[in-house]
Amino acid sequence: MCSFSTNISKPERIVDVNGEAYQLKRFLGNGRHTEIHAAKSLKTGSLVALKQINKKYSDALKNFQQEIQFLGKLNHTNVIKLIYAQESNFTILTELAKYDLFHAIYERKKGLCRQVKNLIPPQLIDALAYIHSQGIAHMDIKAENVVFTNATTVKLIDFNLAKKIPINEMGNEMRIFNSNGTRITWSPQKYDRTYFFVSKDDIWALGFTLLEIEIGNPWAKPDMEDRNYQQWVHDPLANEDFRSLAMRNEEYFCLLRWMLNQHEDRRCSAAEAKESVYIKQWLQKKTK
Repeated sequence: MCSFSTNISKPERIVDVNGEAYQLKRFLGNGRHTEIHAAKSLKTGSLVALKQINKKYSDALKNFQQEIQFLGKLNHTNVIKLIYAQESNFTILTELAKYDLFHAIYERKKGLCRQVKNLIPPQLIDALAYIHSQGIAHMDIKAENVVFTNATTVKLIDFNLAKKIPINEMGNEMRIFNSNGTRITWSPQKYDRTYFFVSKDDIWALGFTLLEIEIGNPWAKPDMEDRNYQQWVHDPLANEDFRSLAMRNEEYFCLLRWMLNQHEDRRCSAAEAKESVYIKQWLQKKTK
């Protein structure tokens, strides 16, 4: 987990990374076992995000090595770029973002304009399709883990919980049981504590995040006891927010319904979402 903050950090301190001194300038956020600061190289003056992982927790080394392995493998415009990692003090340097999507949705006075909202889905769907093509599942997609590096570019961050997509000897993805990640974005399968495909769990979490951009938090839990979720599954047009979205852009609404299908076998993959009518129409408009 990572959440950005505008709070000023405690008195600035120096962190040594591979013999280069970085001055911690501003506290950005933290997770269960991590802290992230904006940091400035005293040698070059460049600004980076400096993430430090608490060595004390049991899986620290394993998660650290896994995160840098995945980030080192990935090279995509909409995935945060790894600059350097140092195992001796569990420190990761990445490019610095301006703010996260959660902050943009709920805390900025003006919120997100329609033009920016329209730019986000194609970028994140393309990023997720790429990540899955590399055999990796993110496992914790949410608004806090999407950042803006400029006014129109978003990137996925925080691969601390990421996993290799398990594949059997026939080359097919296998289901797993896992309760990591952020509860609000859990798929119905994860919520029900059953085995699930990690790629389909990722696409659910992304669908939830995209829907959240449009209407705020759509439901509290993917359970029929939740009225909003029940309406999403059985009669979305009975819900004013869902109906408004459908009327504004039918193709996008249909894509979100596909990404957020309660049945895992009927839910689209990231690659299928990338080939959807909505994304193709968006690309056609972009090239005109």
